[in-house]
Amino acid sequence: MGVLGQVGRHREHLEILGQVLRPVVDEDGAARVDREVARQIAPLVVAPFLGEVAADVAVEAELLGSGPGVPVTARAPQDDPAVTAQVRQQLTGPGSQRRPGQRVDQASVDVEDPAVHARRSVDRFGTYLVGVGGTHYWYTLFAMENPWDQRLGFWFIADEHPDLPAVAACPSAVTLTFGELAGRAHQLVHALRAQGLGIGDILAYALPNDVDILVWQLAAQEGGYQSIALNPALSGAEIQRIVDHSEAAAIVVHADFSDRVDQMAGTGSIAHRIAVGGDLPGFTRDETLVEGQSVTQPPDRVLGLPITYSSGTTGQPKAVVRARPPKVDPTVAADAMKSFGHAFRFQPFTGVHLVSAGMHHGGCQGFYLGALNVGQALAILGKFDPEQTLAAIERYRVTTAYMVPTQFVRLLRLPQEVKDRYDVSSLEVVVHSAAPCPLEVKKQMMEWWGPVIWETYGGMEGAATIAKPYRWLEKPGTVGRSVAGMAVKILDEDGNELPRGEVGHVYLEPERGGSFTYKGDPELTASVSRGKAFTLGDVGYMDQDGYLFINDRAKDMIISGGVNIYPAEVEGVLAAHPAVGDVAVIGIPDSEWGEQVKAVVELVDGTQPSDELAAELVAYCQERIARYKCPRSVDFREHLPRTDGGKLYKRLLRDEYWAAAERSV
Repeated sequence: MGVLGQVGRHREHLEILGQVLRPVVDEDGAARVDREVARQIAPLVVAPFLGEVAADVAVEAELLGSGPGVPVTARAPQDDPAVTAQVRQQLTGPGSQRRPGQRVDQASVDVEDPAVHARRSVDRFGTYLVGVGGTHYWYTLFAMENPWDQRLGFWFIADEHPDLPAVAACPSAVTLTFGELAGRAHQLVHALRAQGLGIGDILAYALPNDVDILVWQLAAQEGGYQSIALNPALSGAEIQRIVDHSEAAAIVVHADFSDRVDQMAGTGSIAHRIAVGGDLPGFTRDETLVEGQSVTQPPDRVLGLPITYSSGTTGQPKAVVRARPPKVDPTVAADAMKSFGHAFRFQPFTGVHLVSAGMHHGGCQGFYLGALNVGQALAILGKFDPEQTLAAIERYRVTTAYMVPTQFVRLLRLPQEVKDRYDVSSLEVVVHSAAPCPLEVKKQMMEWWGPVIWETYGGMEGAATIAKPYRWLEKPGTVGRSVAGMAVKILDEDGNELPRGEVGHVYLEPERGGSFTYKGDPELTASVSRGKAFTLGDVGYMDQDGYLFINDRAKDMIISGGVNIYPAEVEGVLAAHPAVGDVAVIGIPDSEWGEQVKAVVELVDGTQPSDELAAELVAYCQERIARYKCPRSVDFREHLPRTDGGKLYKRLLRDEYWAAAERSV
């Protein structure tokens, strides 16, 4: 497909150089025609009228080159044949402005008359001319290869571009090319096969943010192993529960987590124990394991799939498993996954991806693998530090990143002089998920970093929606529209679909293929399913344009006097108070109302808890939302229990208050 440019959704056809085309117009208003048609009429000159929005913002900027500047007189360029011919020659001829794989070039013409503003003109070549604040833009589509048509995916890139940087930075100070990273993964597969680990066997690993977790993940992917990324923050007993539940055949543990090993009484299914980064009693060092093994691609490669365990807020292991597909070549599968990068505008062979969240986290994994699959290098950080994150963005000219909302909050808490010290202008796409992001937090991030903040909604059970920055700015609070292949439905308690605008249970239904099961728990699987559709436990609504809004978790909803109160809304208000570092809003027992609203607050450093501050927070909330939604009381805690994925362990907080009432919520 070739992008022509932005057009109004009402446009049914485009007439270009005498040919009438009927393009497909996508949700962003980008008109597209078949590439063969584009070749027939190439070079194609198109620049539809964009109103008062700057063309290089409204049109996908990554498709535009810097283009030649053509100074002209105060007369409109289309009235000057010499100028028009000059522009056309530069646009259609070969030139330095055309980069490999680039499909659209931009030429700007500076007009001396500043009064020229946002008016449409058409020259004798059929070129639409857009004037914005004294600058004109022409756009043209060259008959070039679409960059997404080339072979991508980590394994193809490692074969065809082995010297391309894959790891630009990591805590162990290792840098690797794609070829070197693939070689390490190949070596592990050879070693594990030599130890008797077979296709379909389960491999669990507890590793910190660094290059090692990446190598093991890629080895599992091409060796046909089912892999489990263990949260390093788990205790040894919790790790053992997951290993026993999964029936893992091998476990990989970093030497820094030796205390976890001491707490593990025994894991009956484990046949292979491997230590990374140092010695552990009863474990084989990874250097010893791979000694003498080849770094060449192993034969009979089969795609291995991860088994994803929940972050643990329910207190019991919960694993999502899917039916194993027929034998799939991991190289072909990785190439197919370039569609993930395409969806989030990760440009092939361009830029650096920042890894600052926990690499065991499914969301973080999805995006750094998505970056590798389109040829972006990774800059891997260890434990999150907000200022070090800004320094890394500036140093490595980071273009893409994945973060969770708690990281945004910590970044915003930095002193202004620290924020101003670093250049973050290289950022193009920063995606967040995992937990609700308060409106004010996201607005402040947009003001600071620009409209580069994307949001995705879903869970380990499946991706659901994407909210692009400009759509979110138009519809603050939305988590976006459904991704390709997934339908979003709002159902009532009886499973009936509700009309647009009405609040109900959010269900997701894959349009193709099967769904999932929770390992060893058919009752839990059935409880979240309605046919092929499943729920993540959220309540929300769809607006008239099909954009999804999440009110809250169904289990977190407070019912006070028969009225539903959504804690996420209240938390979003309180999070904007300058004294609040973190906040959880829960329902606690109330003999008259059933439940009352309680805020549990973690204060920012240097702020002391007091009755006066508690009253101030209640009043702050009452000034902004309805009084019945506001907390009746506020408690202060030194730290709130959160996963490193950003989710609150609200169950632990609720249990404290409800245990005293000798009943459960």
